[in-house]
Amino acid sequence: MTSWGAEIWGVLLILASLLVSQLYAVRELLAAELIFAVLFLAMAAFGIGMYLIGALGERGVDATRERFHAAARFLGEAYRNLEAATQRVFHRHHEPHAAK
Repeated sequence: MTSWGAEIWGVLLILASLLVSQLYAVRELLAAELIFAVLFLAMAAFGIGMYLIGALGERGVDATRERFHAAARFLGEAYRNLEAATQRVFHRHHEPHAAK
């Protein structure tokens, strides 16, 4: 029984060591996957943040462009009205000099 019992204990020891080593490998792979997931989420958050900043900047540029065009139209109209008013005021009393 000693040789057969020793063989069984040897086989069980080998199987237990294989099981422990596989559990260690699985644990290491899970840890590596967790690190990868955390880094992936950090990069995804960074990318989403950059996208949002770009989208908000683009909206700001569009809004500024619309306001600029509205201000330009208003100032153009005001300039034309001012020019027309000054021409009426200064050119209304402009008469040729009488020759003596």
